[in-house]
Amino acid sequence: MRNAEYVWGDDPIESIVIPGVGVAGSVRMTEFLIATDLVTTLGQLATSVNHRLRGPLTSMKGMAQVIGLGLADMETAKRYAGKIMKEIDRLDHMLSQVLLLMDQQRHDPQPVDIHEMMDEVLLLVQAQAALQAVTISRAYATDIPEFLCDARRIRQAILNLVVNALQAMPDGGEISISTSLSKSKSDAKTNRIDIKFKDSGPGVPRSLIPRIFTPFFTTKKNGTGLGLTVARHIAQLHGGSLELKRSPGPGALFVLSLPVEPQSQALGPGSVLDPGSV
Repeated sequence: MRNAEYVWGDDPIESIVIPGVGVAGSVRMTEFLIATDLVTTLGQLATSVNHRLRGPLTSMKGMAQVIGLGLADMETAKRYAGKIMKEIDRLDHMLSQVLLLMDQQRHDPQPVDIHEMMDEVLLLVQAQAALQAVTISRAYATDIPEFLCDARRIRQAILNLVVNALQAMPDGGEISISTSLSKSKSDAKTNRIDIKFKDSGPGVPRSLIPRIFTPFFTTKKNGTGLGLTVARHIAQLHGGSLELKRSPGPGALFVLSLPVEPQSQALGPGSVLDPGSV
């Protein structure tokens, strides 16, 4: 008899039947352990958010006080106001990403054409790519079927991965995006859509690889350190995965894998954060 399942990383974990407690008690124990770990994870996330907010808020407060007291000339006041607006936009983006991490609500999956979705996302970044002299090439497989997913979340994951590649190449380069259909590593009967994002940037140093999915970890000047964390979290909520693969030549290669068939435990209220990703 199968017990309750929870999404924990890339594979579901069944509750453990503890002798003398029974199935119901074992399920409650599993739920308690998961909830305890989740509370710890969220506590760590809250601490990081607090740390990331205090510095910019203190800086903005100081500039606002200078403007409010009339201690700045017109040119300086304009410059300070511009900096405040830029910081507000950056913090707003960071908080939006945090909310995506915290969002555990059930969403009704809808059939999606992944290629249409990717073209929509690439249209959003077209202007920025042109400004950075970055070219984007596409190689879409012809056998990719529609699949059920939370379109809003998957679109965000794709956008985060494209933006991550753009940020790695401020002085120009190339992003290659390709799709293919494969079999799941854990279940040969399950088809998966693999989406590869390859850039020609400097790549990820070996020493930093273990930290790339850690919230707020970034080597980019204007990065929030949440893009990859959120993208992997979204993939896991769908029963999929996001991995950094060994790349042929320079640059980084990220592979987003999503199951074609909806996972019974995915996108539900039992879905929790992977402790290895936050």
